[in-house]
Amino acid sequence: MKLKYAALSVRALPLTTSPTNRSLPKHGMSRSLFSGRKVFLFHAIAFLLSARFLLAASPEADNANAGTTNAASRVPGARVADATQPDKVRLSKITVTATRTERAVEDTPASVSVYDETDLQFKSANGFRDLFRYEPGVEVPASPSGASSISPRYNSGARSVNIRGIEGNRVRMDLDGIRQPDQFTFGSVYNIGRDYIEFEHVKRVEILKGSASTLYGSDAIGGVVAYSTSEPDDLLTLTPNLYSSSYKQGFDSANLGLYESAKFAFETTKDDASKHPKAQALVAYTRRDFQERQNKGDFPANPEQHASNAAIGKVSFLPNLWNKIIATAEYLLRESTTDVKTLRDVRVGPVTTRMSIFEQDVERWRVSLRHEFHDDGGDLWFNDLQWQLYHQPSSTSDLSREAVSTATQNRTRRRIGDYDDIVTGGALQLMTEVNHFDGQKHRLTYGFEGAGAAVSRDKDYLQFTTTTGVATAVDVTGALNPLKEIPDTDVLRFGSFLQDELEFADAGITLIGGLRYDFYDLVANNSARYMNSTRGVPPTGFRDQGFTPRLGGIGKINERLRLYGQYSQGFRNPTSEDLNGAILNTGVAGPPYRTVPNPDLRSEHSHNFEWGARGDYEPVRFSQALYYNRYESFIVPFANAGTGGGFRLFQSKNLTEAEIMGIESKIELPLEYYQPALENLSLIFTFAAAKGNDMDSHQPLPTVQPFKFVSTFRYAANPWNVDLNITHVEQPNRIPDNGPFSVTGGGPAAEQFIPPAFTTVDLVGGWDITPWCKWTVGLYNLTDENYWLWSTVRGIEGTRFDINRYTEPGFNVKTAVTIRF
Repeated sequence: MKLKYAALSVRALPLTTSPTNRSLPKHGMSRSLFSGRKVFLFHAIAFLLSARFLLAASPEADNANAGTTNAASRVPGARVADATQPDKVRLSKITVTATRTERAVEDTPASVSVYDETDLQFKSANGFRDLFRYEPGVEVPASPSGASSISPRYNSGARSVNIRGIEGNRVRMDLDGIRQPDQFTFGSVYNIGRDYIEFEHVKRVEILKGSASTLYGSDAIGGVVAYSTSEPDDLLTLTPNLYSSSYKQGFDSANLGLYESAKFAFETTKDDASKHPKAQALVAYTRRDFQERQNKGDFPANPEQHASNAAIGKVSFLPNLWNKIIATAEYLLRESTTDVKTLRDVRVGPVTTRMSIFEQDVERWRVSLRHEFHDDGGDLWFNDLQWQLYHQPSSTSDLSREAVSTATQNRTRRRIGDYDDIVTGGALQLMTEVNHFDGQKHRLTYGFEGAGAAVSRDKDYLQFTTTTGVATAVDVTGALNPLKEIPDTDVLRFGSFLQDELEFADAGITLIGGLRYDFYDLVANNSARYMNSTRGVPPTGFRDQGFTPRLGGIGKINERLRLYGQYSQGFRNPTSEDLNGAILNTGVAGPPYRTVPNPDLRSEHSHNFEWGARGDYEPVRFSQALYYNRYESFIVPFANAGTGGGFRLFQSKNLTEAEIMGIESKIELPLEYYQPALENLSLIFTFAAAKGNDMDSHQPLPTVQPFKFVSTFRYAANPWNVDLNITHVEQPNRIPDNGPFSVTGGGPAAEQFIPPAFTTVDLVGGWDITPWCKWTVGLYNLTDENYWLWSTVRGIEGTRFDINRYTEPGFNVKTAVTIRF
């Protein structure tokens, strides 16, 4: 009996220009999602290449082709059958996130992408943006440090992941099954994100697109990004020794970043009877030093200095062939300092800023204990059991220091902010397989998870007038410090789920149905500090419960073609930021403003539909997905709520409805099928197109990304892997005019900067110099294109004199060398 611990591992299973504000068509006149010359030509080519195989392919036809000398392409990391057999078999990646059980991606009735350790290394992935650069339907909102028309953004970088137009806290992020902290953007000043992960310690990433609330509860209304960290066996399987280690060093010219990472794993002597070790251990450490991300414009980014230290340790106990116990300790500290030169000599009213320095420390640590049990042939009523307990505190500390002056006074200002998210929880999951004599097979997955979190956000302020020696705690907004932007909040989450994977082997059909119950309780604790922020308005709590179903199916038309569809419901409970975010500002021109808690705020709900096809033929391999998502009670943070008590009021509200629809496609053409001399070469085309609407105001949703098309020319044959990627992104053509989704806070669309279309060229390669040494290099933006990403400039006015500050880097290089010994 072979030990099987692959719940989070990969298995290979055989499966047969210049800035402009161009005049754009309004949302009511925009092109249909599925029209357009480029989309039409793309589908026409795909159809011509694959039509006869879709119509005529059958098991008999597959057997008839067994004697041909042409073969399917080899993809990076895949193995092929014996070279004497011309019909090579490509091997599939395995997803765990999509169903909480191991299932081949091709047999999953949902859109899911899997990146294993080879992919991460080939992409030199240092963060979200590197990893998802070419992923259809996925973008990473980010921003440089600077000042917008609304408020300054003191720190830069990626803060969330956008999946099919949904981002922020509507996308769940997991690390080893542990939910990561919320994004906090209230006031848009400090922009506290969700980047608490060291990618050098990650061995696997899965992206599940569309609602996954049936399996993962609230926060998964837009999808799931699941990260898995390295385990001792990942290094030890590479050597016959009782120990193994690796060292990696890399450089990124876009931010002058240098990093180094070291891993060491060892195990005890193998048991004579089972041939398995009794214990294994892993220790890993990564250090990074980098500066601000460069741009292509005439206005340089604000100077930044970043440093991070991350460490992780794991000990795996293997008492026998069926059990594995994993104890983990992890720590991350990221420190940054920004000289906000964009605020220097900026005059607001009578006050001129002379100096502004911002510092931020991001810290996360966790301890967890996990147990995995597997037994195929035992007498128990379950085949798999997993449970986990964990404790994960995370915090972000901000410090800004300013020197300002008026005609008669010089002042210094200090702002301190602390955001804490401390979570303790656990989960239990079981799986039972039931086989019937009539060929039906049930795989039942069920369990529960619960977690309690304590969330807080404190702020303090001190202004010292050097000419008079007077200090005051009343900040420039008119609020008395110390204060709270949200009350201290206790959150309890509990969910239980049941899923049945019903396989009809004779018919080639698999149905997957699931149901989840969730309970959510948010308790807001009032305090004098919070009342300072709200002028005496107490916070509001929230409690909700409900069920979310899911039903999907996938059918094998033949061994080469699969069709699938699914319906799922999603939901998201409001955060404390949504409910009780508090700010008071009397130091502005015009009427002062403040936010008001909303005791009537409701949970968001969604209805999600997806249809798709996947084919794997010798001349073409493809996947296509169509989706339509409709959202009810969509939460708009801090919408205009009129006036009251001499203030302009803002309050989070529920929309009646919103919708997002789109299409994603990927086509791979192995060129050796058409010309044997082109062995190991392939062409890959991917694109994503979507549109979204606010059904209340009849306005477009600005979070939906513009049309994106990526073509890849790939050479894959050991020891070389090379990709030439050409990315084209069209100009956004659906910009809201007004209403709650206006990206400029309610102003007309003319105020929004609209980036032009662009095309970039990247060359990425990897070379296995020896079995123990690998070199990767990426040459990005080879044509030195001057361009902006919509996710970066969304909310930035087009009249800015320094709009070039928001451009992406010009030609840049990333390289890394990994040595294993």
